[in-house]
Amino acid sequence: MLMSPPDTPPEAYATPPSDSHAAKHALGSVRKLREEIARRRRRVEELQAAQQEQRGTLTRAKHELQALTERIHSLETGQAKQNQELFVLLNELDRMQALESRVTARARKLAEAAAVAETPTTRRSAPRATLVTEVNLEGDNNFFVGYSQDVAEGGLFVATPDPLPIRARVLLTLTLPGTAEPIRCMAEVAWVREYHEGSAYENGAVPGMGMQFIGLSAIDRDKIGAFVKEREALFYPEDDLEP
Repeated sequence: MLMSPPDTPPEAYATPPSDSHAAKHALGSVRKLREEIARRRRRVEELQAAQQEQRGTLTRAKHELQALTERIHSLETGQAKQNQELFVLLNELDRMQALESRVTARARKLAEAAAVAETPTTRRSAPRATLVTEVNLEGDNNFFVGYSQDVAEGGLFVATPDPLPIRARVLLTLTLPGTAEPIRCMAEVAWVREYHEGSAYENGAVPGMGMQFIGLSAIDRDKIGAFVKEREALFYPEDDLEP
């Protein structure tokens, strides 16, 4: 056994401590730190992707909101215009209905007055009967209401201050007293007696128009014939189309 020189300290011959444990610990820390860094990077990427998607959704929502706002404004503007138009039309309709009532009442009075004033001595030949009833006349572009004064198998007189033009053709509808089914056929204006403001219209010569039946069915002609026979006949000229 060798003996150390007496001047050499004992610690010079001790085994130096190992750094392997510290190195392993440091490597583990580095690995954990890298894992944490990777995890946080993934989280950052997820958040960035979510933000990008949300920005796109927000942009689309803003566009939709703007379009919806414009649509609401358009609808409100349109509704305001419709309300204004409706207000005007309702006022006009009220005035027109009032005018229609006055004109209808005047036509009825004229027809009643003419029916009372008519006498058998003023006419001859073709039998007619007094008939004061509402008559509907429907053309291509309008709908007309008047009152009949008398009726025969060939036609009738409609008292009205606003007669149609001669040869005008309309769909005529009237209902005889005591019958349920109305009579419908085409009719043509054969002659016209114009309305003149302030005229007396003596002897029942009220304004209106003589209407000639066109295509009247045999059944409806028989109805009118039976109605005329039941009433006290008035005698008109053989030519029904003369005023």
